[in-house]
Amino acid sequence: MTEHGGNATLSMVRTGTVIEPELAPVRGDIRQLTGLRGLAALDVVLTHYGIQQLPGIGLFGFGNVAVDLFFCLSSFTLCLVYGAGLQHPLRFGPYLVARVARVYPLFLLTMLVTLWYAVAWKVGDFATASPSTLASQFFRQALLLSEVPLPFWGPEGSWDAPAWSISVEALCYVLAFPALFALTRRARRLTTDQTVMLTLVLGAACYVFFVKNFDPYVNDPFSTRTTQMLSLWVPLIRGFTMFGAGWGAYLLYLKQGATAAFLGGVTDTLAVAFLAVVAAEGYGLLPAELVVLIAPFLILSLMHGGSVTARILASRPVHFLGVISFSLYLWHLPLRTICVRFWPWAEDANLFHRMGYPLLVSLIVSTLSFYLMERPARRAIRRLVRSPRTAASAHDGSRLKATPLPG
Repeated sequence: MTEHGGNATLSMVRTGTVIEPELAPVRGDIRQLTGLRGLAALDVVLTHYGIQQLPGIGLFGFGNVAVDLFFCLSSFTLCLVYGAGLQHPLRFGPYLVARVARVYPLFLLTMLVTLWYAVAWKVGDFATASPSTLASQFFRQALLLSEVPLPFWGPEGSWDAPAWSISVEALCYVLAFPALFALTRRARRLTTDQTVMLTLVLGAACYVFFVKNFDPYVNDPFSTRTTQMLSLWVPLIRGFTMFGAGWGAYLLYLKQGATAAFLGGVTDTLAVAFLAVVAAEGYGLLPAELVVLIAPFLILSLMHGGSVTARILASRPVHFLGVISFSLYLWHLPLRTICVRFWPWAEDANLFHRMGYPLLVSLIVSTLSFYLMERPARRAIRRLVRSPRTAASAHDGSRLKATPLPG
């Protein structure tokens, strides 16, 4: 049986005793998911720039938790693009090339820029670090292994602080996604209730492990402070559990049933709940990390593009933030350091000087970085290895086309 809806053709297939729609891999631009990534990246930037000092608005600086949202969103969109569970095998070579082309060139550039100015200007611990220490850290970071707790060589963080999540995400690309992709066909046999529970359990595991074991010094490459063993695993646990939660949301998407339709109808409610939890932390009522339980369902609900939230996220300004979000995420801290170096008033009490000016510089540089470096480098790498048609980036939402949820 075949039915036509929106821009997709759905073929009904039987999984166990339940008849479910057979979907095709998604192409085109899911603007609202790209916009969601953009707002999350902007929130990280503003949090690092001191948004907490702004009355009212400061309550919505969820910064660190935005990274868990990135992991979840990456997994969901990768599943969409590569058609997990849809009888399309994962061609690991082209897939890996696409991932390397997407994240590595800009990651390497921002790392080198950070190393250059930190050594040249004797920034912080770089002033006293030995050449052997810097060489060792460079080796780990260049291989995207800075967050891996190797024996006798624990995770050391990244010179460009936000880049720690790139190391974790790279491991998820290589280890988590191929495994989840292979499991999807069997996992589709789970009932809706079982899938919802699986998604919640994974989110809860991320929340509990983070709250009990998080140590900010783990992400400090020069810290000599003794850290508990479990704290060393927090970055990887966050990445893998939220990758799993995003996969759970994708399993619900595949069902295209009552749960997906219901979530599509309460997108705005989920968005308000997300923001309410974040704001509640400012009053000491709830930890903002609880949003990891909402994130997978909010992402799934946004596939229904008719809500106010989806329309806001799909609007041109917000969508554009999503397009440049990766550049914005990696450039904003190096650029703030550079701004302060040449314009010391960027650290004075004036909020525009301290926040607005570096933000404006970051937006301009990130836009140039995307069009002049990030996108050309991605294309050049793909041409260099002569890869077959590769799937779209899971970071900026390009070449994704949404299959609307029913209802």
